[in-house]
Amino acid sequence: MIAERRLAAFRRRLAADEEIVAALVTLPVNVRYLTGFEGLFDEGISAACLITADGARVYTDVRYAEAAQAAAPPWGTPRSGG
Repeated sequence: MIAERRLAAFRRRLAADEEIVAALVTLPVNVRYLTGFEGLFDEGISAACLITADGARVYTDVRYAEAAQAAAPPWGTPRSGG
């Protein structure tokens, strides 16, 4: 899957930089790019990805939690609020 390769490349870059321990991605276009969740989120979605060299999580509001969980293998269990 392309999104898994994108995430792996992003995590390698984080691991190579000793000064950055995590990245919080909140821009919807970047969330979709990294997760591969095309068509899952609308433009008004409250979603974020927290990425470290050791792991990655996607956070979304409760409206999208079930769909994100079904699509989320490299992302762990998505968290939702609301």
